Amino acid sequence: MRSLLRRERFTERQESTARVEALTDGIFSVAMTLLVLGLAVDAHEASAATANADLWKALIAGGIGWKFLFFLASFVVAVWFWIGHVLVFWTIERVDRILMWWNAAFFIPVVLIPFTTAVIGSFPHANLAGVFYLLDILGAGLTFDAMWFYSERAGLIATQTPPELVRAIGRRLLYVTGLLILASAVAPFFPYAAILAVLVTMVYAAFTTGARLIVDQRQ
Repeated sequence: MRSLLRRERFTERQESTARVEALTDGIFSVAMTLLVLGLAVDAHEASAATANADLWKALIAGGIGWKFLFFLASFVVAVWFWIGHVLVFWTIERVDRILMWWNAAFFIPVVLIPFTTAVIGSFPHANLAGVFYLLDILGAGLTFDAMWFYSERAGLIATQTPPELVRAIGRRLLYVTGLLILASAVAPFFPYAAILAVLVTMVYAAFTTGARLIVDQRQ
């Protein structure tokens, strides 16, 4: 009986969001830094006279152009999720054990972003690489949605949060996730178009998710 009560207290225990936010910032900083490792150049110049030609040859043969484009794309994706996490946790005033597990599940696709970026950068014409890439982003979107909607259902959102802000965040998350599902389905046929649509939508959603309401609330 005593152990059952202890387990119930642990399950219902709620803490500040500070440690969750700190860990999340660390995870994102490492993942975003690791993205640059995919831009390594293996070749070297043969001589001073042919240095420029050797450089261009290495860039073209090594596919650095594609790798750099996907580096930028993945950086935008990572920044979008990080900013979204920051904004969402401005409205969440406490965390419980289940929310911490959802946040940990969110880390799995986040830390995989450098890997899927390296895959699609090395195989830019393989449609399957585009599918893997978008499925990874979709995984991040689904777990992020789960964090938000669980927080709303569990009453972890600050009581002073405007209801219109809560609705705006939920709508935008579902909108982006719906597009990710559609893009993942289209990726086997039109991978570049699907990825571009996701990036444009993320940039658009970043500026229309009620960020001003959150900032006003914090002041």
